[in-house]
Amino acid sequence: PNVLVKGMLSANIVSDISLRLDGRFRLNINKNIFYVWNFRIADSPELLPGYRGVKRESVGNVRADMSYSALNARTDHVVLSLNRGQIETSNFGENLLINANNNITDNVLLSFNNKSISIDNIIVFLKSEYEKKRVIIYHRYGYKRQNLSLGFSELSLLAYSNNSMTSLEKYFMPYSFLYEVEANSANTSNIMWRFDFSYY
Repeated sequence: PNVLVKGMLSANIVSDISLRLDGRFRLNINKNIFYVWNFRIADSPELLPGYRGVKRESVGNVRADMSYSALNARTDHVVLSLNRGQIETSNFGENLLINANNNITDNVLLSFNNKSISIDNIIVFLKSEYEKKRVIIYHRYGYKRQNLSLGFSELSLLAYSNNSMTSLEKYFMPYSFLYEVEANSANTSNIMWRFDFSYY
C-alpha cells in the first residue's frame, strides 16, 4: 500500500560532547508526486556546514535547519524535481568542481529516460559574486544498449546581471546545446564537455 507519510531519524555522535541529529520525512501526495524534507539539529555550528540561520541566545550553541527539501514528480519515463538543499545531497555529489562546502542552493532536475535514450538536465542557482548572479547548467545525453552505454555531457558556469536575464532563456531550454548558446551570447560563461562510456 502507498504510505502517506514516512519518517526517519538518525544520530551522529561526532565526539564525546558533540551530537548531530539527521531526520527525513516524506509525504506522498499520490503515486507519482511526493515531497521530501531533510533536517539537521546539532549542538555545535561546525557540524552544520552551510548554515545560514540566526543565532538564538536562548538555545546556546544548538542549531537546526532544513538541509534539503524537494517536490518530485515521476512517471515511467520522466522525472521533474524542484530542490532546495546543499549540492552534496544532489546528483552532483562532491568532486573537484563542486564540493559539499557550498551553501544551500535552489536547483531543478528534469530527466527523460526510455530503454535506449536518456536526457538529463540540471540547473543550480549559486550564490552571487561581485554583483553577478551565477548558475550551473548541466545537460547529459545518453544512449544505452544491452551491454553498451554512451554519454555526452555539457556543463556551463554562467554569470549574469538582472538586465541580461532575457538572454538566459536559451540556456534553460532542455535540448539546447550549451556551446552553441555561448557562441551566440554575450554572457560570461565557461563550458566543460565530457564523454563517458561503459561496456559490460
